[in-house]
Amino acid sequence: MAGYAKLSNQYWQDKDVLKLRRRNPAAALLHVLAISWCSDHTSDGRIDEDTLLFVLGATDQDVADLLASGMLLKCDDEAAT
Repeated sequence: MAGYAKLSNQYWQDKDVLKLRRRNPAAALLHVLAISWCSDHTSDGRIDEDTLLFVLGATDQDVADLLASGMLLKCDDEAAT
């Protein structure tokens, strides 16, 4: 089923996004990829660490930076974008 994820027109200028882009541009892109993956898999914003690392190609640092920025939240044994 084809679908799409919608981002706010102000996403690019969000303070947290700007800070993350400056600190780790790859992690900022990973956030968008994770949103797209979650939409494609209708996971209600939940994505596991293995998917981040092995499917989307995140590094441990990317995940750490997303968690530190609050743009990725730990939920039990999973992460949520």
